[in-house]
Amino acid sequence: MIAHTASLRAGRNDDVQLIAFDLGGVLATVNKNVNQNFFATNDFELLTKGLICPETFFSYVSNRSGKGIRELKLEFKNMVRALNGAEKLLLSLTRPFTFWSNINVCHFEHILNQHPAFRAYDSRASGLSFKLRLKKPEMRFFETCLHASNLDPGSILFLDDTMSNVTAARHLGIPAECVTCLTDLTASLSQRSLISKLNGDSLFP
Repeated sequence: MIAHTASLRAGRNDDVQLIAFDLGGVLATVNKNVNQNFFATNDFELLTKGLICPETFFSYVSNRSGKGIRELKLEFKNMVRALNGAEKLLLSLTRPFTFWSNINVCHFEHILNQHPAFRAYDSRASGLSFKLRLKKPEMRFFETCLHASNLDPGSILFLDDTMSNVTAARHLGIPAECVTCLTDLTASLSQRSLISKLNGDSLFP
């Protein structure tokens, strides 16, 4: 019943005061085929939850792979990039936005450095796993995000590419939708009148 109600409430533009985006799979892509040594143990998981620092992570990977730390850092940050059209979409939003994402500090900082439009996110309402030391779909992740936003659950639209995360958010009364490509994301936001055209151009290059 909660999920059904959340889905209905998400359809009304005047209800939405904040858009919360997942990053990987929604606005950005992560190429995990670059170097399997990054994922050989649970070190990547620990880094994503902020339980080890980047220096420790790269030291572990260097010992496993035999590669230098400087080379590994370059490989690692280049694994992640914004999807084509993502910056235009963020610039076209008619509501404030933030990120609720399972992401490590290295990838997050790289995205912000490379893509200026991402820097306009509401940091006070953000939910980043490396800061919270929690990951979706843990319920505490969403509870913490809600508390930080200081908003009613029904006034936040959450967009993620993983159904278990969407389901967890809906259990708290957060309108949420599963989107797996930028085309679907744009269509979903357009239907809710949450994006405006940029000089009459398409959002896609």
